[in-house]
Amino acid sequence: MVATTGESVHGDYAALDSGWAGTAVEDLTGGVTTVIRGDMLLYKERLWCELLAVGEGNFLFSLSTGSQGDSYRNGLALRHNYTVLEAIQVKDEFGDIVSLVKIRNPWGQRCLSGYGDWGGVWSDGSESWTPFMMEKLQYKFGDDAGHSQDLELAIACARRLVDITAKDGPEWAEQAANLGTVLIYRYERNRTINDLEEATTVARQAVAATPDDHGDYSSWVSNLGIIYNHRFEFTGSIWDLEHAIGLFRQAIMASSREQPDFAVWANNLAYLLCVLYEKTSSPRDIDEAIHFAQEAVLATSERDPGYPARIYNLGLAFDLRFQQTGSTQDLLQAILSLRQAVSAAEPTDTCWLGKLDNLMDQLDSSFPIQFS
Repeated sequence: MVATTGESVHGDYAALDSGWAGTAVEDLTGGVTTVIRGDMLLYKERLWCELLAVGEGNFLFSLSTGSQGDSYRNGLALRHNYTVLEAIQVKDEFGDIVSLVKIRNPWGQRCLSGYGDWGGVWSDGSESWTPFMMEKLQYKFGDDAGHSQDLELAIACARRLVDITAKDGPEWAEQAANLGTVLIYRYERNRTINDLEEATTVARQAVAATPDDHGDYSSWVSNLGIIYNHRFEFTGSIWDLEHAIGLFRQAIMASSREQPDFAVWANNLAYLLCVLYEKTSSPRDIDEAIHFAQEAVLATSERDPGYPARIYNLGLAFDLRFQQTGSTQDLLQAILSLRQAVSAAEPTDTCWLGKLDNLMDQLDSSFPIQFS
């Protein structure tokens, strides 16, 4: 809503870049906003009373997340704005007061890496959601980050911007890339082939219209790679898979390890190469997968929430090669990587322990203990 209205106020969408949501609201309404820093909060009770009044129309809140180098924290994307929908206070089955704030990701969906939604206490799958609380609040697990009407409006606005922006101008490629992104969001919900085809077309046009030294070139190429991965999942075509791999290679070659999304692209490329290896059994594919999985880990801070998943993927790549070669070194590297992933993960992330146990069993079977 803010972006659409801002277009009318400032003349075109390109005038909107980034910043604080409060600044935009002041600009559009003439009202007064206040920035409240979570690490410098003095009057928690007053803030909570104002949050409880959100649903009554008395206050409008947004949540902005800063960053000191990480991309995500507890599942939330940093350097990003979230919408505060409502705040509630309820009693749990033990009579204790529980205070909850419901937020929404304006993207309407998680990104490819799985981040974008809160992943801490009271997230989907959290032990905090007892049967009593789920029944009391009528809550269901699911990817409910956005509403379909918001997505339809976003697609309509994106199409309009593509139509009214000069095709030979510097902004057109950005509008085409944005349209491809929101079309893929809808495809991921509805699995409609028309959305996938249109997203492919406009994303290819965006890349073709962008010089390879442009600051967003690698991002748009990688987005096109994501689209071709969706095509592969839909059609099963190896050509689509290989095209997706080629696009991620292209994105990485046009960037550097210091670029914020480099680790994401390298991790995605490693994953796709593992998928290709399972179909071709080519040693070159699995060797390259391990190389890029290692690049992804090296480019990721151990404090980054994506670190456990990336070193876990590295372990899986080593395990795949072990299955082919029977190399003890590959098996040990797989076990080491999975141990590091388990150590770095949140205490509630127990899903990787089973895989680690399986690898330890393989090690025991490869080197049985002998008694003399």
